[in-house]
Amino acid sequence: MIYDFDLIKSFLSDYDLEIEEDDGMLSVRLFDDVRMYVFNCPSENDNRITFSGAWHCHDGFYFFNKDGFYIELSYLDFLEELVSGNIIFCLQYIDGELKDIYPYHIKYFDEEALKYMSENEELRLRRFFAKKVEK
Repeated sequence: MIYDFDLIKSFLSDYDLEIEEDDGMLSVRLFDDVRMYVFNCPSENDNRITFSGAWHCHDGFYFFNKDGFYIELSYLDFLEELVSGNIIFCLQYIDGELKDIYPYHIKYFDEEALKYMSENEELRLRRFFAKKVEK
């Protein structure tokens, strides 16, 4: 899948978000310490979306709950859910250092993940909201 950078920038331009494009990568600042990166690489198999960490997706976003129900979002649907406040981010800290960032749909957050935390691990949840700017 090739991500349409112009479409992403056009959609996000309605919101007060810092967006940068550089050599096959689009970067969007969500929080001071969290950025969303969208990559279009020479090999289409390497195209991905990530959030300042190891977690990534190559096509759509899948969110599951503990009962086996799920929602599948295209990257454009994900952006709509993101600006609507329906995406929360789980920031994983190990020994006080940010190690990874996982997105969750607010209706599909599975608290089972909390059972498997290690002694030196901390999880912080952050909800993202964006408001349209007047033009």
